[in-house]
Amino acid sequence: MSQGLLVNLVLMVGVVAFALLTCLAPSMAVVAGMASIVFAATVRWPDYVPKWGFYAIVGLVPLSAIGGHLPIPVVNSLTKLMFLLAFGWLLIGGILGNRRFVVGPQGLAAMAFAGTSVLAYIYCEKTEATFPVLMRFLNHVLLFLLAVNVLKTKRDIAILFGVIVITCLVSAVGGILSPNLWSHEHGTAGERLAGWTLQDDAPTFGFFLLMGILISFYYLLVTRLAWLRVALLPVIGILVYAMVSTYARSTFIVLVAAVGFTLFKLRKRIPVVFALLCLCVITLAVAPLIPRAFYSRITSIGRQFDSEGRRDPTVQWRIDSARIGFDMFMQSPLMGRGPGNFPEEYLSREFRYDRAYRPKSVVGNTYVSVLYQVGFLGFAILTLLMFMAWRDLRAVKASYTVEGAGVWPPAFLNDAAILLQILLVALLMFSLFGAIEKEKYLWAVLATAAVLARIRREELPPAISAKPVEG
Repeated sequence: MSQGLLVNLVLMVGVVAFALLTCLAPSMAVVAGMASIVFAATVRWPDYVPKWGFYAIVGLVPLSAIGGHLPIPVVNSLTKLMFLLAFGWLLIGGILGNRRFVVGPQGLAAMAFAGTSVLAYIYCEKTEATFPVLMRFLNHVLLFLLAVNVLKTKRDIAILFGVIVITCLVSAVGGILSPNLWSHEHGTAGERLAGWTLQDDAPTFGFFLLMGILISFYYLLVTRLAWLRVALLPVIGILVYAMVSTYARSTFIVLVAAVGFTLFKLRKRIPVVFALLCLCVITLAVAPLIPRAFYSRITSIGRQFDSEGRRDPTVQWRIDSARIGFDMFMQSPLMGRGPGNFPEEYLSREFRYDRAYRPKSVVGNTYVSVLYQVGFLGFAILTLLMFMAWRDLRAVKASYTVEGAGVWPPAFLNDAAILLQILLVALLMFSLFGAIEKEKYLWAVLATAAVLARIRREELPPAISAKPVEG
């Protein structure tokens, strides 16, 4: 346990230091990154280089403003640099070391989704955003394949959870301490925290924090280490305060629902009194710091259904954008209208229901967004990929009830399977309020579910592993 914690801390300090160096001196950061990779390769080639690259990519999701731009043609961000190095090293190591490149059924489904994106790109009319968004789809599928090849052990998955929590914490603290530098103004909510991200979108940053909060809260409940519980309480408090500071109602709604789902999943393991005590401590610590504007914004949800026409314009925008996106999808239901084309086609008089609101827009719903961009074919494949992830997680949990499997320690894999189910449910719920099909966390969760099932199959005795598991 201490060795795994030490590795996690050293890894995170290295990632944050590298990111800060990139912010101050990009050229020095590139040299330092190259030197670190060479050093890692001499220690254990080729496994550690792609793995550390993957951790860095996931870690930079809430830290994208650090090293967001590099003075290198094509590879103009630290994330792209780490991805090219990690994936390239993985392929070179596989060729020279005669290592098998893992794809699996989930990988084939992910590649099929990439194929539908390419077909939609070929079939549709092109705008200035079509090719960049297509590349984002392809990059996320490659990230999925990178994850299923570099995550091999329980410790790898534990480190991934730690990377998400710590980097979200760093971004949240940075945004809180430097609001003038890292936040942006937005309408009636005033200053909305965006953390250390490049995205001028507070709800998206709130979505990142949501993942960190759920991981921290889950292990606060299930861990038996007192020091870890003491450490997680302030972490959750900071992340919740930062999420509230985004003034994002969607993330707050999903957080409440996901916490309820967590308590439901753990109802037979965790005493109700203990769970409620943890919630009370966190609430009492954070509530006095929450600005009144947040309460006003949350209570405004109830005004969306009154008859006096006082609807929040952002809520109306989500409804209208989803309606427009679905109407566009119906004009080309099989292949869709192409990746990234919605902001331009949204301007058409044929579809605009809210012309007075904004000149351009995106679809505020993942399901409609996927249908619009890649059609029913791509939507069906992505749905299949999510179903396969859920099936794998249920199979991991069910495998501990198979006769004879009780001799194997159930602790980490069982807990990780439940946690990934919670994260997947949160992702599906948040998809109702925002388009996250191009977010790295979604694809990382789907890939980790596949890895978890593979580890469990390898861990079980052959007789039990070969036996079909209901779930």
